[in-house]
Amino acid sequence: MAPTIPPDARAISSDTGSESGPVVISSDGSAPGPIALSSSSSDEEPASKKPRRECWLFCDEVKILTALAAQRTAGTSRSLPSPRKLFDELQHRLNRKRFTASDLAKKVAHLKGRFLEELSTTTGTRRRQESGDTTLFDLSKKVWPELLPAPVVVISSSSSSSRSSSPSSSSS
Repeated sequence: MAPTIPPDARAISSDTGSESGPVVISSDGSAPGPIALSSSSSDEEPASKKPRRECWLFCDEVKILTALAAQRTAGTSRSLPSPRKLFDELQHRLNRKRFTASDLAKKVAHLKGRFLEELSTTTGTRRRQESGDTTLFDLSKKVWPELLPAPVVVISSSSSSSRSSSPSSSSS
């Protein structure tokens, strides 16, 4: 049998005792304390369930790095755009529809971290076996060229002696 609510019951707030806010049924003598009513239905999702995180697709990563590389090579500053400017440029071009400038900045930082991790591994243990990893690595080299190790120049004694013995073209 379903419980019945006494006719003299009134709705009061559990926090302040006023008649606004969350509804709590106070019964005069029928129960030793307030009775809370729930309005949730089986159609609603539980409050603890978080929305599904949307993943960044490979093609979006390529578009992000391509835009950054184009910005790096264009202009005189050769600096990367602000996260807001990059967001404005890419907002409607990416497959991922719901993201903010902050999400984009985090993704750029993640891509930079992956590039640094790849640079720190030895050539034999690098994971760039797949073409996708190679694509991202090559684009990252254009975006962050200052992170690349300095090239090693090997000078052999035979090449320096051949230069000094060759005739100069300016003497004629």
